Amino acid sequence: MTRRITWTLLILTSVLLVLAVVPPAVSLTARERVAFRDSQRADTHVIAAAAEEHLSDREPATAMRRELETAARAGDCAAVYDASVRLVAGTSCAAARGEEAEELVERVLEGDEPESPENEGRLLTVEPAGEVREPSGAVVLARSAAPLDARVAAIWGWSAVIGTAGLAASVLLSVRLARWVSRPLSTLDVAARRLGEGTLDERADVGGGPPEARRPATTFNTMAARTEALVHGHRAVIADVSHQLRTPLAALRLRLDVLATGAEGETAEELAAAQEEIARLSRLVDGLLAVARAEQTTPRPTAVRVDEAVAERVAAWSPVAEERRVRLTASEGPP
Repeated sequence: MTRRITWTLLILTSVLLVLAVVPPAVSLTARERVAFRDSQRADTHVIAAAAEEHLSDREPATAMRRELETAARAGDCAAVYDASVRLVAGTSCAAARGEEAEELVERVLEGDEPESPENEGRLLTVEPAGEVREPSGAVVLARSAAPLDARVAAIWGWSAVIGTAGLAASVLLSVRLARWVSRPLSTLDVAARRLGEGTLDERADVGGGPPEARRPATTFNTMAARTEALVHGHRAVIADVSHQLRTPLAALRLRLDVLATGAEGETAEELAAAQEEIARLSRLVDGLLAVARAEQTTPRPTAVRVDEAVAERVAAWSPVAEERRVRLTASEGPP
């Protein structure tokens, strides 16, 4: 019963924890990814705005280079391409350059909005410089995904900690609850077994557990008390009656013995028959006394050697078996 209650509560708690922890963690992870990409796109858009002034308005590249330096100090890689997919300027980091970056630039110049891929642990974003329909170029920004991975790992780590703590608390509470419920029933079972073995003064503990488990213990104690009273009363009656009968029977037997000494004929026969009846009554009284004494002792099982018991029975019954031409054998085995 304890295991059944414990496993039921654990399974229920595990399901509730999964439903309560996993969906928020998935939602927070998705939100972190969206926020990270939006922040990267915003920084890319700032560089694209500065590049658009240089590419379309033919202004000096001072603002564009300043934004590229800012991106480099932040650990990002950036590259500016013109309308002919020719590299105009960029940071010293080469993660924003290459065939993949050029393909993304071509798609943006054609009016497409490609998804931000990941290249060597960095997320690539591309923003057009100028109008979306007729851009004068494009900017590629490559940012390390390590901060995003760290935040995602922290989200799932804290979710795992919360789930583990909840599961541990559930284990502790379920075990205590199961023991609180099953302990009165266990003590009641022990008390009933000892009462059945003859310990009439055995009582169940009614001090712990839920009320539903204490009520059967109280009922059992009432039943045990009544049973003890009935058994003791029965033993007392048998013993008292047996002792009370022994005295008049002995006196009657003595009187019959005195009368039988001088009796003859039919009178002697009647007196002998009466003496036999008195002897039979005496044996009955002795049997009642033996029963009363036997009921006061409770036999308990003890360990015996089976091989010795079998050998003893074979030796006891072999003479009878030989008279009927039967041969008794005992197989040898472990004690």
